[in-house]
Amino acid sequence: MNRFTLPRIGYFGVFLFLFLSGGWSLAQNRTMSTFDASSVQKIILNGDQIFEIEIQTWSKDQILLQTTVDGEYGNAFKVLSKKESDVFKIALGPSGLSSIPDDKRNAHKIITAAITLRVPEGKQIDVASDVGNVRAAGKMKSLQAVLQTGNFSFEGQSDYIKVETVEGNMDLRISSGKVDAQSTNGSVRIDPALKGDATVYLKSIRGNINVEATSKN
Repeated sequence: MNRFTLPRIGYFGVFLFLFLSGGWSLAQNRTMSTFDASSVQKIILNGDQIFEIEIQTWSKDQILLQTTVDGEYGNAFKVLSKKESDVFKIALGPSGLSSIPDDKRNAHKIITAAITLRVPEGKQIDVASDVGNVRAAGKMKSLQAVLQTGNFSFEGQSDYIKVETVEGNMDLRISSGKVDAQSTNGSVRIDPALKGDATVYLKSIRGNINVEATSKN
């Protein structure tokens, strides 16, 4: 899967819990933007250091991107996006609005980022993240995700689904599909009622996999 890479954030580790002790002054950066998607065929999301990723399809020919970046240095980062030909790319990167002191760059300071994305139906969606949980829903041409610690859930319809996780669990509710699911150290449950031509490939090292049919025949 083609990953979109903006400058990586090497200032400090990103962690899930927000420690409020020590008199920190927390910054919050919220944005909401819309983009014309009439010529967009694929959306690529580099979700590294983004903890929550929500993707839904809608009937509009637009992309709606809502983002939140919290933390002591929340203003130092923002979610960046750009369009290249028929591909729309998204990633977290430095905002350039503020700098981080040298004595803070290796400290365990907190940044928590979240994305809510609305995209037209029938698009190709590629997501990769080191820490992110991905929740997706709707009608897509294809959906691919590569996750490290985060969980994955999807409810809807896609001609092609490929998901790989290391730690994360997978929970899918789909209308049809031929499912190939493997977990090295987790459990695998596939609804026997699932049928159809859609290809679903799921693989995890330690996560549990559950796939259910939305319609029972």
